[in-house]
Amino acid sequence: MQLDRLYAKAFEIAGITQLFATGLKPKGLDSGKAQREYKDTESERFMDVSQAWEELHYLDIPEILVDCAKEIDESADGGYSVLAVGDDDTLERISWKDVNLERSKYILQLKPTSFLPTQPAFKLQGVKEILEVDPRYQPYAGQLLDFPDLKAVTQRLNAPIDYIDKVTDRMLYADSEDLEDLFEPPDAFTDIPMALEISRGKLLRAKIDNAPPERLDLLMRYMTECERLQKQMQEEMMAQAAAAMQPPGMAPGMPGPAAPGGMPAIGGDINISPEMVMEQPPIIPGR
Repeated sequence: MQLDRLYAKAFEIAGITQLFATGLKPKGLDSGKAQREYKDTESERFMDVSQAWEELHYLDIPEILVDCAKEIDESADGGYSVLAVGDDDTLERISWKDVNLERSKYILQLKPTSFLPTQPAFKLQGVKEILEVDPRYQPYAGQLLDFPDLKAVTQRLNAPIDYIDKVTDRMLYADSEDLEDLFEPPDAFTDIPMALEISRGKLLRAKIDNAPPERLDLLMRYMTECERLQKQMQEEMMAQAAAAMQPPGMAPGMPGPAAPGGMPAIGGDINISPEMVMEQPPIIPGR
């Protein structure tokens, strides 16, 4: 009993719980979000140790790796290069001399690699919670998940968004002496509502970032063309709906066939004169 009491006292002296010592999670910590965010430091006395551990692994070690890369690049024949995943998910070799910077020209900060976790179950839960908080992310759910086994399907589903991003980013950021070559108007296959939403957000972001006025003009021209196409499609839909309401074999604007009593049938033009209104019998309540 005395030995057990000393074991229990040891946890109190160290300032940790038995759950922390055994690696168990507290009761009720069941959701994926809670498990991802849970980081038990138990007491302020361990805060310095935790911060020192993070600084060592996320700041000091990267500094050492950068210095090692410089030394290898200077001493190795042909320089130093690494393989990295490109934008098209293919491997490309990056030479150190192409990315080498002086220490005074960059800042090394502690940042998470991604807001979302890497495990599929936790990532799915995280995306669900994002959509519950802000439904505007719904069209981008496939991009946020990025599951490898669904990649072919999600690429097709995200193709309209990816295409709009490509066109608008090119107008804002691509290098070109002739800006007119960067302008690409929307076509009939463009998702016009989505294009307006994305380009509006990018325009405001570019204004905040003090983008050149000529780049903003390109994006505003793109938005104007989108609005023109949207209006044109709406007019065509209204014309088709009006044509569908006309009886077969009747030209638009012609009066419909006469109904009993001399009134035109539904589907034609109805002209009611003031005399016709006055000749109607008065409406008596109760009848």
